[in-house]
Amino acid sequence: QRLFAEYPETTTLFKSVTIEGQHKKLLASMVMLIKHLRDSAIIEDYLQGLGVRHQQYGVEASHYEMFIENWLSVISEFSEQEWNEPLQKRLIRQIKTPLRSVHLHR
Repeated sequence: QRLFAEYPETTTLFKSVTIEGQHKKLLASMVMLIKHLRDSAIIEDYLQGLGVRHQQYGVEASHYEMFIENWLSVISEFSEQEWNEPLQKRLIRQIKTPLRSVHLHR
């Protein structure tokens, strides 16, 4: 819901899916990414596949920026570990690298 409040233009990307289903998928993705935070190869493979699928739904590079900003806000709000700038930068780097390559190879 926060994504739609901050970036209403993203609602059109979700018109053919249920929000409840997306919440479940997002939660599963977040758990997987956090669980494998120290294994960049797993994260890169996962995000690469996710990026390719999302291209088919009309997601563009600018949408990733919106999502990442929103996602980091949620993580920092609910994180049980100390949230700091180095951790945030590491997450951003791990997320953006595979997503960038998806859009470079369109």
